Amino acid sequence: MKSIQLKMIITLALALILLVSVIAYAVPDEARESAAAGTSVPQETEEPISTEVPAGTSEAGATPDAELKTTQSTPEGTFFSEDNIPSKESIVISTVTDLQKIGQDEAYPLDGNYILANNIDGGGMAFAPIGSIDTPFSGTFDGSGHMVANLQIADGGLFANLSGTVHSLELKDISVKAADTAGVLAGTVSGSAEIADVFITGTITLSEEHPENVMAGGLAGVVENAAKIQNTQAYVEINEIQDMDKLVGALVGNNKAVPETYSGCTWSPSYTGQAFGLDSTVNKSEGAATIQSAPSYVTLMTGGKSQQVTADTENAAVRGLAFREWTTGGELFKLAGGQTETATVTSENEQGAGNLTAVYEKIWADQSKTQIYFPVPVIISENTGGEQPLEPVDPVFPTEIEQITEVKPLDGVFPTLIETDIRIIKNPVDTTGSAGEKVTFSVEAQGEALLYQWQVSADGGSTWTDIEGAAGREYTFAATPEDNGKQFRCAVSGK
Repeated sequence: MKSIQLKMIITLALALILLVSVIAYAVPDEARESAAAGTSVPQETEEPISTEVPAGTSEAGATPDAELKTTQSTPEGTFFSEDNIPSKESIVISTVTDLQKIGQDEAYPLDGNYILANNIDGGGMAFAPIGSIDTPFSGTFDGSGHMVANLQIADGGLFANLSGTVHSLELKDISVKAADTAGVLAGTVSGSAEIADVFITGTITLSEEHPENVMAGGLAGVVENAAKIQNTQAYVEINEIQDMDKLVGALVGNNKAVPETYSGCTWSPSYTGQAFGLDSTVNKSEGAATIQSAPSYVTLMTGGKSQQVTADTENAAVRGLAFREWTTGGELFKLAGGQTETATVTSENEQGAGNLTAVYEKIWADQSKTQIYFPVPVIISENTGGEQPLEPVDPVFPTEIEQITEVKPLDGVFPTLIETDIRIIKNPVDTTGSAGEKVTFSVEAQGEALLYQWQVSADGGSTWTDIEGAAGREYTFAATPEDNGKQFRCAVSGK
């Protein structure tokens, strides 16, 4: 019997709704409603799907003392898929010169298997991308946990086009100039490429001559297709050029791969505002996330109001990052306990928006250290003497705070501004059940003359249909395989 996972969208009735992985809304009297939606996901096994990210980490292979080539076995737990286990001799890479030979020397073919024997520091030297857009690297590159640092690349990336496998590699302070398509690891990722356990820092400088042609991301400029991209992090500074952010992303500029391609990947809004370019064919994936504090944003009234915020040290540690401190710029609010995991933010007398920053530390393979930043938006609004449930319009970089007086729809990326007296008391929760098993979603709301209507969508939320007879606070039904991929929500109206 197949297991079916039904994922509810959390119901929140606030003056401003943050766009999160689970959402809901409430509307004014003429069309006042709160939505609580859920998605059912097809499963291939009898057990409910796990939300844990598999380790998939490759162990470093042994390095021969004198020979250039050696036979490299595949250690237990390595990332390779069954049809991608290297069967050829692995070519040892120990210098920048060795690295640059790939694809340029007959002894270093683009479909070869390579193993990095030690850390490499290019000292800022110029480096030509491996392969080309028409002749991709289709072999295997095992970084063995080592680091490649300080290279200057003109367009493309370390690989111009990657259709093979790269894993267990650190790329530190790599500089790329992007006249066209560029990423630190690769300009383009294509075919059945597999990427795992890659950690990236550096800079990408975008060209101002032809901004409409640029696709840039910390990992790759464009991902045409890939088999897997797992446990990969990119913290790359990308310069801002006006009207040129549609195909620029912290991970990928133009992502065409399905969301399931990504798992355990991490990025930070401190470097680029979104994981994938906004105009990407696919611009969202649950497998690409940031490290968020608790709470993920802070809203305070003026006049010395305080709130605590705690760093997510557990998720950071899984990603090889250690918490160091909290920092803040400006004088919009005071910070106490900045050297501890839990700090206190206290408002002053001025309204505005700013960022509290959680600072983590990455220790590289050569034991050098780099600070990695994750922002926490802080909103200070005027204290009018009563409760004002204000939230940032943009959960990453808040841009406006105002007294809400009317419904103002924004766009498909950001939430909707609302005014409502309805309060959601209890949100629906995610539910996993087997085919034929009864599943119940419920919502509790506070208000006068409340009416409930559950709805279903079979096209990803583009259109919604009322469910006949589902007009109560709870909706119970027997799950079937046909429910996979559908979304459910409840519209709550009243005074």
